[in-house]
Amino acid sequence: MGTTNLRYFRLDSSPYQKEEFFQKENKMFKALGIEKGESPFDSEILISNTHTDFKKIPLSDLKKTKLILHPNSGYDNIPAQFVSEASFPILTGNSIRSHGVVEYTLSKVFKHFCAQEDSPSWDESRAWNRKRLRDQNVFILGHGIIGTLLEKSLRPLVNKIQVHDPFQGLHNKDPEDIDIVLLASSLNKTSEKFINKAFLKKLNPGWLLVNGARGKLIDQEDLLTCLKGMLDATAYLDVFETEPFLAEEFRNIPNLFKSSHIAGVSMNLDELIIDFERECSSKFITHRSNQANFETHFKELLLKNKLSKDISFLV
Repeated sequence: MGTTNLRYFRLDSSPYQKEEFFQKENKMFKALGIEKGESPFDSEILISNTHTDFKKIPLSDLKKTKLILHPNSGYDNIPAQFVSEASFPILTGNSIRSHGVVEYTLSKVFKHFCAQEDSPSWDESRAWNRKRLRDQNVFILGHGIIGTLLEKSLRPLVNKIQVHDPFQGLHNKDPEDIDIVLLASSLNKTSEKFINKAFLKKLNPGWLLVNGARGKLIDQEDLLTCLKGMLDATAYLDVFETEPFLAEEFRNIPNLFKSSHIAGVSMNLDELIIDFERECSSKFITHRSNQANFETHFKELLLKNKLSKDISFLV
């Protein structure tokens, strides 16, 4: 493909993205006829991620910008005002990490209820002292792509599922008689510190909490206090109020298990990100003269469409 007179610029990267990724990304854009820009202000296509601080990027300075690609499911770092006032589309990469986060969450549920060690010899007792998943009641916070996949995956396997997402008209936030809490919400004014001491104390004894979404959905101090006082409860955290987390904050809490914001990471993540950027950019070239057609094609990924449903971004 010849030159398109378009330039791209990556605003931020993640620690797991090595030099090889940027070489592949640049090669992909060159194949589309898109050159690498010198700054965000001379480039038509910008690539952001969760590290991008949009409050430090004045919209008035992005005079050349025609498209922002955000290859992440989470978008709470993009202020609502920025989205609503932008004259260009902003596309989110919901599908890139959503299945990974669902797999992370389900893996913790199955590990908690179904983990079974190898038997070096036949066990005459044939005992397996575990709770059945079929008897558990589940609470899911958030019913976007991830929350919906979790619900569909678990509904045939558990006793009851209760979903809370005010932006989907689901107002089931009472944690009474709940055994498993799964977090799948964006961070906004209704979800920030939704999980607190009052919520946790209403759960059934021996509850399980899994958070692969956003750290600030939980009042972390309240959670640690409850875990210390409820040793039969268990929490798996992949995200935290402050990242990177400090190991000393969580010492001597045997019922807390941590990972380093990796729920959406996989061996082929680089390829998934580049495939997303390629698809969006090639369609942008095709519909360059008709932004309405482009936005119609990507209506499910268009952030302003999500904004109309989720009016309480943290800004």
